[in-house]
Amino acid sequence: MRFAALIPLMLLLVPIAEIAMFIVVGREIGVLWTLALLIGAGLAGAALLRFEGLRLLTAARADIAAGRMPAATIVHGAFLALAGLFLVLPGFLSDIVAFLLLLPPVRALLVRLVARNMTVVTRAGATTASWSSAGAGAGGRTGGPAVIDLEAVEVDRDGDGTGSPWRASDDPPRLGGP
Repeated sequence: MRFAALIPLMLLLVPIAEIAMFIVVGREIGVLWTLALLIGAGLAGAALLRFEGLRLLTAARADIAAGRMPAATIVHGAFLALAGLFLVLPGFLSDIVAFLLLLPPVRALLVRLVARNMTVVTRAGATTASWSSAGAGAGGRTGGPAVIDLEAVEVDRDGDGTGSPWRASDDPPRLGGP
């Protein structure tokens, strides 16, 4: 089953799981402590996000100064942005995913998974990146210029005032008119 087919199901199940987690944690430690834990997790995550973001910015500058393409650093940054989004969302499950994304070994694993399907090409002064799905080699398009084959059609001026003033000479008849 493709991941895209699971998205509607996840949009339904994730909020239900977050609400269930609120109820379970709220019963165990109380409502006020549950809210304090959520706020504390958000603040701690924001601090970690800032620290990791600055560290990645420094690494990207070092890569550029050394003449290397900071592709992995950029993907790490994208995962950090995703972690920031998950920290903003209220819930314990999203916080767990966010804190996992903040860990450099977890991000490195995800970068390796993404790198399998990504190609970064650097030319003199220009950089392009392309994404290929896993099934592109088996029946899917793998790239190259698109070819469109067209035939010339003669078009005459149609002066009878019905509809468009242009009409091909071999158009099929229209309902309610010529």
